[in-house]
Parts: sequence; structure tokens; C-alpha cells
Amino acid sequence: KEYYERNKKDFGSAEKVRISGIFLILKRPDDSGEMMEIQRKGEEILSRIRAGEDFGELAKAFSDGPAAASGGDLGVFHPDQLEPQLRKMIEMLKEGSVSGLIPRQNGIQILKLVEKQEGKIRPLDEVREAIYSILYREEVESRYQSWIQGLRESSYTRILTESL
Repeated sequence: KEYYERNKKDFGSAEKVRISGIFLILKRPDDSGEMMEIQRKGEEILSRIRAGEDFGELAKAFSDGPAAASGGDLGVFHPDQLEPQLRKMIEMLKEGSVSGLIPRQNGIQILKLVEKQEGKIRPLDEVREAIYSILYREEVESRYQSWIQGLRESSYTRILTESL
């Protein structure tokens, strides 16, 4: 129980989020007209999502990102794997909700928080056997090191050199 209390963080699962995205890429970053067109297109997509259209179908139809064919599914991430701006955005979203337009260096992105799994600590009863195993290995290693140290202290080695 003491070991469990001291090392609780080792017996938990980390928070995870599943994210989907629609990415509208600027083909000519210096063209302000293209930026306005992408902005307008992004607003139209957002209004369609808010009107109840399927995010995945809209991603397939409009996204320029690598996950467009899979309905925009970007996968599962630990929040610390995301860049700070996206992490803050995801923290503010509720499961199933969609961000606004997120300006990116080379376009605009819309994110959907598909699923959020909170990190949790497993109870002592679930990890008791694993803790016994850890403590047993530590004790065996400690005794082995003591035995080796004792052998070193009680051994005598004589090196003979022969001259030719």
C-alpha cells in the first residue's frame, strides 16, 4: 500500500483526445484575395456543421488535409503532443463540439473534439500483483548486489607475470 501511495502516477492512464479536422490550404499565401475566399469558405462550412450536417462528410468534400478521405479523423493524441495553441483550443471544447476557424500559417483549420478520455488512476486491488512483482524484483536485486559486494570484499586475486 505504501508503494502504491508513493507511485500512484505510475498506475494511471493518461488523458487522450480524438480529433477530426478540416484544413483549407492557401495555395498562394501572398494573395489576400485567396485568403478572403478561404475565410468565406470556412465560414460556410462552419455554418453547415452548426446546421447539423455531418462533419466527416464535409471534411471529405472540402478538406485539403491528409485525413480528408477518412472524414478528417486525425487520430488519438495526448494533449501534451499538441502544439500549445491547439491544446488550449481543445481544452475549451466539449466532446462532440467544433472549434471556430483557426488561422494557420498556410491556411485555415476547423477542429472537432470527437472523444475525450480523462486520465484515471487504477485502484490498488487492480495493481496489487504488479506491485508485489516490482517489490520482489527490487528485493532480489538488492540481495544479489549485496552478495556480489561480499564476494568482491572476500576475494583475493593474485596476478602473476612471467618474463620471457
